[in-house]
Amino acid sequence: MSVPPGRPASPARRAALDASLRARNPRTPGLDILVEEACTRAGAAHADAALAREIAYGVARHRLWLEHLLAQRVERPLAEVAPGVHETLLAGIFQHVFLDRIPAHAL
Repeated sequence: MSVPPGRPASPARRAALDASLRARNPRTPGLDILVEEACTRAGAAHADAALAREIAYGVARHRLWLEHLLAQRVERPLAEVAPGVHETLLAGIFQHVFLDRIPAHAL
């Protein structure tokens, strides 16, 4: 995941992005397994793992609606957006819209 210099992504967000990117491949195991594996690789604590699951499952659950919102804001076809950028934007939109305990500056 690409993050601005001096501002590392949280283990939860790294794990959610990793799982979401791997879930794009139809030959991978279910999202629950992908999230747990990603949390282990990211060294996510219990609270971070819970947030990673919330983000990854939320993006999967609301993908069509999130894609619709994203398509209205991106100047190029979504198919041309790099997968990592695409998934990061979907996760950001999901957090902004659905997770009221995460302040906007933390997105």
